[in-house]
Amino acid sequence: MKSIEIIAEIANAHHGDHEVAIKLGLAAFNAKANAIKFQVYFADEMLTKNHPRYKHFLQQSFSPENWEKIFKKFKNYKVYADVFGLNAYNLVEKFNISGIKIHASDFDNKPLLQKIKNKKVFLSCGGASFFEIAETIRILKKKNSVVLMHGFQSYPTDVADINFKRFKFLINEFSEYTEFGYQDHTSGSNNLNFYLPFVSIGLGAIYLEKHITFNRNKKGTDYYSSIEPDKFFKFVKSVRSIEKAFALKENDISISEKQYSKIVKKVWVAKKDIKKEQILSLKNIEIKRIEGAKYNVNVKNVIGRRANKAIKRTSQILYSDIQQKICAVILVRSDSKRLKRKWKLKINNECILGHLIKRVKLSKRIDDIIVCTTKERLDNDLARYLKTYKVKIFRGSNLNVLSRIIKATDNSKFDHVVRITGDDILIDPKYMDLAIDYHLENNADYTDHKSLPPGMETEIFRREVLKKMLISCNEPNDTEYLTSYIQDNKDHFNIKSAPLDIKFINKISLTIDYKEDFLRVKNFLVFMKKKNKVYNYSLEDVVNFFKKKIKIRRKYLLNSFAPNTRIMWKELIKYE
Repeated sequence: MKSIEIIAEIANAHHGDHEVAIKLGLAAFNAKANAIKFQVYFADEMLTKNHPRYKHFLQQSFSPENWEKIFKKFKNYKVYADVFGLNAYNLVEKFNISGIKIHASDFDNKPLLQKIKNKKVFLSCGGASFFEIAETIRILKKKNSVVLMHGFQSYPTDVADINFKRFKFLINEFSEYTEFGYQDHTSGSNNLNFYLPFVSIGLGAIYLEKHITFNRNKKGTDYYSSIEPDKFFKFVKSVRSIEKAFALKENDISISEKQYSKIVKKVWVAKKDIKKEQILSLKNIEIKRIEGAKYNVNVKNVIGRRANKAIKRTSQILYSDIQQKICAVILVRSDSKRLKRKWKLKINNECILGHLIKRVKLSKRIDDIIVCTTKERLDNDLARYLKTYKVKIFRGSNLNVLSRIIKATDNSKFDHVVRITGDDILIDPKYMDLAIDYHLENNADYTDHKSLPPGMETEIFRREVLKKMLISCNEPNDTEYLTSYIQDNKDHFNIKSAPLDIKFINKISLTIDYKEDFLRVKNFLVFMKKKNKVYNYSLEDVVNFFKKKIKIRRKYLLNSFAPNTRIMWKELIKYE
């Protein structure tokens, strides 16, 4: 969460004396306010002369010369100003202050609103209808950043009139266009004048406005909701303590909470000694807390499965202990953005897709291979070509990649999916198997092998996790970026990275995105053929080959695109 900005409202606590206004501002900053705010107005612009409050505001207002003295004094501080008309706005424009505030009484003042540009604009929403608020935002948002301030002054405002439900509604309705703040006007002698701003933080306020005065006992102008500098300092200190509770992102789980979960979480364990080939059931497994537990298995993927090995009583059940079905899914399509129909490019008289399939077939842990492509006409040639390799093929959505993966693996009841892209033809079967074993031994939801050179690494997903992601993803067409979905919600998945000997860590890119990448990979594979290692070359061969060459570092293009990886958790309630 953005740090709370605390604004000290000077209002008319200066009693028309500009030197007192300066002293109040300095006192506010000494009390650790982030900013101060003055009310800038001219009585003739604000009221008619026959208005009963005309003389009051005439006496409280400052001349342009006095305002110049005030703003020059605070030129190195963050200062905002309420402006109550065009003349007031034109005056403050000369002093390059940090932002302005528009009172609800000026929401219909179109000449004023339309003149404001390149400003942070606070909108005091008290007394305004939703029509007025929406229209004012519409005008201002084109050229300014807008902050809606909830609250109003009724000298002082009764707690029952604050209506935080309305504040919640404003946040729900307008959060796409504005930030939010709370301006407190409850009595300065009421303890709730501390607590109500704290409540507003929980609702979404990141700006807090609080009135300040030197001595409430004198009951001077605007004393009603004001507090003295020493109390203001305590208020600031309390806010700084409270905002620690909002420091984590909404999807984050703190280290302490993770440790708590690790200590109290129950996991599935062997109720009695289980023999190899024995079928697991609720008769021989139970759920209990154990010391040093790993992430838990999903019991649905355990019941009815045979044990791969003997499991001792009280041992935690791991996916590596029981039969698990693993599928490699190769994602490929002809309409590549950077290198169209790259799958047809040939090395050693073989299409690169064919080479990839033969590499994956060398794995000892993969039960099946499915090539996933699209229903687009451009991929018809690809489908015909794959018939010569005797692998399964699935054709599905062009954009919804996750849907393609789930539907492709639906009929065979796979437990885990190894995702491989058609760009990465040098996948290492030995290290893919090691990553699979590591994934199963740690009951992982997702395991990567990102320490490998790009173009050789693998990603393993627990299939049930992919199904849940498909149901709950906010933007299915962004599921091409599955890794981003996992990383952006990392505290809610059991994520592992398979280890790798440091001598093999080499960041040269072997992913085929561009023609230069293809030629780089081609040079290596032609060399391997000369060594009679057409398909059975090793990671060590790759690293050694590129050590002898000029190290070509991948030229990554800056890409401002950020996939929508929001998960709609409530959709998982429907999951069965």
